[in-house]
Amino acid sequence: MPRHIITELTEEQEAMIAIYRDKWRRIAISTEPINHEKVAAVIKAAYAVSNYPEPEILFYSNPMIAIQKVLAVVSKMANRRR
Repeated sequence: MPRHIITELTEEQEAMIAIYRDKWRRIAISTEPINHEKVAAVIKAAYAVSNYPEPEILFYSNPMIAIQKVLAVVSKMANRRR
């Protein structure tokens, strides 16, 4: 499949930049809870078309708890190597 590289935007595309920027900025800073089922379905669909095995999908109530869990796993792995 040939790659098409865009080198210029149309006036309509230029006008849409601010709209999409604002849309994705709102999404990025949103504190609304995610729909776990939808997110899991999207992740599973992406892995279904890839050559990678499907990962275990974990959800945490907030980023700090996720970081703590990751650090606990990393620490446990480091201790096993000793």
